[in-house]
Amino acid sequence: MSGVYSVWTQIVDDYTTPENIDAYGSVHDVFAEQEDDDTGTPNKQFCDGQTSKTPPRYAQDNMIGIYTRSEESAQIISDFLRQDVIARVNSGELVLRAIPSWFPPGFIPPTAAPVAAPGAANAAESFVPAQTREEAIARLKDITGATNIDLPDNLSLDGYNNILRATEDMSMKYDIKLTSIRHANIGANARMGGKTLTFDTGYLTSPGRVPTVIYLDENIQDQVRVLRGYIANNESMLLGETNRTAINRINRQIHDLEARIRAVQDCRRWSISNSVTSSSRLYYTTTHELYHLVDASNPGLLGVTGDGIFDNAVKELMESRGLTRASDFDALSATVSDYARTLYKGTKDGRMLNAELFAELGTALDAGLKVDPGLAELFNEIMKGYEI
Repeated sequence: MSGVYSVWTQIVDDYTTPENIDAYGSVHDVFAEQEDDDTGTPNKQFCDGQTSKTPPRYAQDNMIGIYTRSEESAQIISDFLRQDVIARVNSGELVLRAIPSWFPPGFIPPTAAPVAAPGAANAAESFVPAQTREEAIARLKDITGATNIDLPDNLSLDGYNNILRATEDMSMKYDIKLTSIRHANIGANARMGGKTLTFDTGYLTSPGRVPTVIYLDENIQDQVRVLRGYIANNESMLLGETNRTAINRINRQIHDLEARIRAVQDCRRWSISNSVTSSSRLYYTTTHELYHLVDASNPGLLGVTGDGIFDNAVKELMESRGLTRASDFDALSATVSDYARTLYKGTKDGRMLNAELFAELGTALDAGLKVDPGLAELFNEIMKGYEI
């Protein structure tokens, strides 16, 4: 049949949204989609300059159309593109969050090998558990130089060994020096302050508990509701010709906020320590806090400058992908964890610190969890310069 047909295509990787994957390779009759039913009037969605019919709807989603003069040719291209995706999934090169509707019925994806930090598995295998609490304390003092170790009387030997194993594993790679390891009621799982590692007393004895607050979702949704309410209450003014710029600006704000909500919804885990088994949760909490120590002990990494080697590498990665929005940082960090998206204003000029992304990324790689490949590569490359 003669006409103009387009085939949806875009870059497909582990983090392409399920909606876009489902639309990948779909064939569209361009002339038909330019009209609303039989009215002959331009289709608003088609003419608004949208680059895709499913989120995200802006140029950075990398969606393009391949155009042909026949539906048969378009279908051949579609079959080729989709078979390539199926082959990549079968080989383990590509890991999808959901199986597209156009995959073979009953398709079962293979188990993908996780991205792991160099040497993480060997470190775990070499650990010799302490036989007593006293032995664990002595070894912790020997490794870290800490003169004060004050942990709860009811902390189990397994708990001591989780802290010890994480400390030994990190010490095999980095210079880990502490003055104190203690416990207190701090309202968080743990905290690194200077060279003092503090665990929450309740968390040490119940590491299996989960967070009671979902990070950021409600705050963003409230912002969207406020903006939509403003548009609704001022519709007649905003739709005036002179105020068109204002309503476009507000709609862009809403779009960016909704993209951030989608980043939250797509996030695989609240934090690394809450995505592992309860028996190893204390190990990864300790690892996370010790990455904060590595950060604080090396100001050029990020630390007090807010513009260190790690920060700049993340910026360069985002720029190389054309990512400039707050929602882009959310989505990138969310491939590590929801908590990794936390930013702090810790410098005199208000620059944001990526301290949680750094600590969560290192912990995720040590846990053998899959993260954005670009983040994994830049972290491993940077940290070669800080290994002992």
